[in-house]
Amino acid sequence: MLRYYEKLISKSSNFKNLTIYIGGETLYITASNQVWSNKTTQSELRALGIYMQSCGVLPVMLIERSGLNPLVLIGEEDDGTIFFKNERCRTFDLYWARHLINDLEDAISHADKHQKISYQRKFVTNRGTASD
Repeated sequence: MLRYYEKLISKSSNFKNLTIYIGGETLYITASNQVWSNKTTQSELRALGIYMQSCGVLPVMLIERSGLNPLVLIGEEDDGTIFFKNERCRTFDLYWARHLINDLEDAISHADKHQKISYQRKFVTNRGTASD
């Protein structure tokens, strides 16, 4: 995986909004001003095979494989940094992605029917609870 990460770093030398580096066996990608919604930033992520909506916290990377379906890696995001940690990444063949989406949709449907779900994110600050 490290060799693949090194290839990504070499592709990113002309990027304006992203900084990419490896620490141990983890790939880190930071966004300028912690902003993922910028068109340039989204374009640069796509060039790396990374997909994440601006409000997402689970970035998805597709790794092309010769003669096989791409691999899907699910990483993490925190405070303007995406990271793919080898020991913590969920990695699977793209074939299984539709099944995962179906399972997630079933779980959401169940929660919608049986619980009151708020789709407004709430977080705790040092001044109490806030939402965005």
